[in-house]
Amino acid sequence: MERLYISDFYLANPPLLHKTHMPLEIRKEFHALSIVKPEKGFLSFPSPQMLFAKMEPVQKEALRTLVGKGFVAVNALRAGKVVADEKLAQVGDMVVMSSDEHRVVSFLTRAFAGIGAGVPGDLRLATGLRRPGT
Repeated sequence: MERLYISDFYLANPPLLHKTHMPLEIRKEFHALSIVKPEKGFLSFPSPQMLFAKMEPVQKEALRTLVGKGFVAVNALRAGKVVADEKLAQVGDMVVMSSDEHRVVSFLTRAFAGIGAGVPGDLRLATGLRRPGT
């Protein structure tokens, strides 16, 4: 679940990916996205840690909604894993994204979320994001 929340955080705030630690190959993929650094953009961001903590209730409610609508498999969720249910495939093609958004989603799901896969807490260490109690 932690990987889902962290990836979702960076989907909402792609410029903050510049402040994370990534292996060289993943960093190269990230640079190819040409995402503006936070200090060079017109938006100002609070610290990633503070923003991540403030997003917690929104993310938890969003996950509950996805489960309630049948988009996330309940049995897998009970085991601590987030797995798309078959209903998600029915609506997945209806999601409208710009090409830039699609590239960011692809990067987050293919490369970024795999950082330290199999090692609990490794993605958290790479990002510096944690929630109280974790």
